[in-house]
Amino acid sequence: MAGCLILALISPGVARAQEDPQASTASLALPGLAGAAVGFLGGGLLGMGIERSFLPVTGDDPGLRGALIGSGLGSALLAPVAVHAANEGEGSLKVAMLASVGAMGASYAALYVASKALPKSVYPYVLLPTLFVVTPAGEVAASISVLRATD
Repeated sequence: MAGCLILALISPGVARAQEDPQASTASLALPGLAGAAVGFLGGGLLGMGIERSFLPVTGDDPGLRGALIGSGLGSALLAPVAVHAANEGEGSLKVAMLASVGAMGASYAALYVASKALPKSVYPYVLLPTLFVVTPAGEVAASISVLRATD
């Protein structure tokens, strides 16, 4: 069911990308955000499983570090693949992946700085929007920019 929903969301963007020689930003962003969402969930589950299987679990949240790292990498790697597919394979996928991982790294670095500078009571209000909105949007924007520049 979820796969059908993702395909239904991606299909109009792919169709518009095939009609226009220069695909619109919306027709590339929608598949990119869907790819980022799938990568976020899949990478998070994979990262949590790897941490729980191979690293000593300490603290109250076993697998949380692995899930955070895996979700970021999963979305950073899958978003450019989805944008590249919607762009009919035009542009350099490798460079787009590198730019997307760079956007994820910048977002995570900003979160680290915020964790040291902000009071503990405010930090969750910065963490969640950054992880779920700002980071994927930055990854998709970086992917679209690079793929258009390397056509």
